[in-house]
Amino acid sequence: MKINIYDPGLLDYAGHHADINFRIARELKRRGVGVAIFANKRFKNKTQEFHVRSVFETCPYSIIKSYQDNSTDTTNSVFNADSMEIGGVIQQSEYADHSIFPTMFASQAKALEYVTKDLGKITGILQMAPTMENPHGCIYYKEAFRALCKKPEKVTLGVIEEELLLDYDALLESDKIRVKILPIPYDRGAIKRSLNGRLRIGLLGHHKNVKGLRNLDLLLSTLVAKGYEVLIHDSTGRIKATGGSDKVKVYAYVDDLSELISECDLVILNYDQKHYRDHGSGIFYQCLANAVPVMVPRGTTMSLALSRQRLGGSFVAGSLGSLLTNVDSFAHNYDRNKMKYIEASEVYSKNNSTRHLVDTILNESGEE
Repeated sequence: MKINIYDPGLLDYAGHHADINFRIARELKRRGVGVAIFANKRFKNKTQEFHVRSVFETCPYSIIKSYQDNSTDTTNSVFNADSMEIGGVIQQSEYADHSIFPTMFASQAKALEYVTKDLGKITGILQMAPTMENPHGCIYYKEAFRALCKKPEKVTLGVIEEELLLDYDALLESDKIRVKILPIPYDRGAIKRSLNGRLRIGLLGHHKNVKGLRNLDLLLSTLVAKGYEVLIHDSTGRIKATGGSDKVKVYAYVDDLSELISECDLVILNYDQKHYRDHGSGIFYQCLANAVPVMVPRGTTMSLALSRQRLGGSFVAGSLGSLLTNVDSFAHNYDRNKMKYIEASEVYSKNNSTRHLVDTILNESGEE
């Protein structure tokens, strides 16, 4: 079997796109499946593990902001040009039995209208709210889904965040395709069961403004002043100073973020509430899988997930005071809180992992 993975948003080794693409590819490779990954032209391949081709011209996050109301000719030309460019690349790629889009944008779904060759089975994972990057997003997804419904191939669409299910299902005008909830592709790793010394707090991931970069220096200095140890993951080299404290340890790019998460006693995700209201976080789910307690802003998909499992760990978005109060309170009752996360991890791992996701993708397509 041969599978192609398409992702114009795969720009580098940092962040969500690299994480989910390589997770799926590794699991497929483990099963003996041939895998090719088609990434953005900005992607510089540094590994021999996979066959990665840097082929797509445009970044979906950049161009989607230029879409306007669909009633204007300008908007149609931008959206269609984006879709045609993506479709042209896909048309030139070699045949595969299955085409997977791990982070499907409207332009990628629409692009398949311009692909005349057989794509095998098609799976698209819808990772964020249709209006998150553009307020008119529903218009484009609805148009793209119309095009998908005309494809002769079997098409499966899915969401990892269950809050997105109704948003996307409402945009489908045909019963030929439905949206389903997919397993979360983060695997249970090593679990540290007790606190050993000072609380070690992780500030992890692809640091940018929507992930708290503006307030990182203040948060870091305050945590250190309170006596906490801090572990920082700086995959993009944006952390300029750590105050020279021996309580702070900085890591650059790491091959296995799960191992780094397991070294933490608590992880803080000081994310933008509006941006993550309908959008999840791989680090958050890896924390759940590894039974590592995590602090997240209220009013996000992450805080809803904690509430469903009756786990503590949410603070008032944008309030450093609320965050620090919750950290101190959590640390004071750490053993009890940790046990709740261990129990939640056991429940999570019964139905969620990269293996579960790939099983579902292949079973839906009748390939296993």
